[in-house]
Amino acid sequence: MLARLGSGLALAAVAALALVGCSPPEPVATTPAAESQSPTPTSTEEELLQAAGEVYVAYSNAHVRAVTERTVSASAFEGLATSAQAEQAALEVDLDIQDGVSYDGQYALASIALESHVATTLEAIVCLNIDDLSVRNAAGEQLEQGDPRPLLVTFDVQETPLVAAVGPIPNGSEQSCP
Repeated sequence: MLARLGSGLALAAVAALALVGCSPPEPVATTPAAESQSPTPTSTEEELLQAAGEVYVAYSNAHVRAVTERTVSASAFEGLATSAQAEQAALEVDLDIQDGVSYDGQYALASIALESHVATTLEAIVCLNIDDLSVRNAAGEQLEQGDPRPLLVTFDVQETPLVAAVGPIPNGSEQSCP
């Protein structure tokens, strides 16, 4: 009888082992693969253009402030321009100071239009509103500013927009400021 019981237990053990191999696997918690999800953009091109416009106004007003305070330093443009453009802006401040130019008021953004956006470089046509800004020469005479002229502004947009270059719009362009 013990022999029969022993062989029955052995048979039950073999059957149990066979069934374990056939049972469904335990559920495993999974998370979606990071590489299968596309990254969500942090800003749209329109938002980037708006931020660039705000940076350019702040950059232009930093020039006004530096001339008013008679401070020639690239640090006046920190966080607003690339280091090379900040150095250029400081040279322009120095020229205004040497010429006896003074400013009263500040710039505002009249318009900004996208020219191109490739990787980390954004080019825009920028027009500043000069209605609230007066410029005086060394004799204290108010200078006639005329109509604002559109500028081609290049921004480094790797992280936040920084002014990288400022220049006239290309020849042949018929753009004007509003």
